[in-house]
Amino acid sequence: MTPLQVIEGIRREAERLDSRIRESREADVVDRRNLADIERSISESGEPDHDYLERAYEEMGVLLGDRVRARFDQVEEFHRAVVRNRRQYLDEEAAALREKLAASERERAELGDRQAALLRTLNEGGAWTRSP
Repeated sequence: MTPLQVIEGIRREAERLDSRIRESREADVVDRRNLADIERSISESGEPDHDYLERAYEEMGVLLGDRVRARFDQVEEFHRAVVRNRRQYLDEEAAALREKLAASERERAELGDRQAALLRTLNEGGAWTRSP
C-alpha cells in the first residue's frame, strides 16, 4: 500500500465517522422532540376529572333509569385504569427514549474520539508511517 493510499483510506474513514456522527445527531433531534411530547403528555395526565362523566350519567339516568347509574362506578374504575395504563406506557416510552439518547451520546463520543485520532494522524503526517 502506498502512502497516498494510506492517507486516502484514513481520510475516507474520518468522513464515514463524520457522516455517522451527523446522522446520530439528526436522529437525536427527533428522539428529543418525541421525549418532550411524551413528558408533556405525562405532566398533563393527572387523575381524571370524572365530573363530566357524572353529568353525562345523570343525563342518561333520566332516560335510562337506575341500571345506568349502577354502572357508573364500573365505568369510572375502567376510566381510571385506562389513564393509569396510559401513564405507565408513557413512562416506559420516556425511559426507553432517555436510554436511547444516552447510548447515542456515548456512541458519538467514541466515534468522535476515533475521528479525532484519524485527523491527528493526517495532520501530523504520520500516515506515511502508519496504516489505518
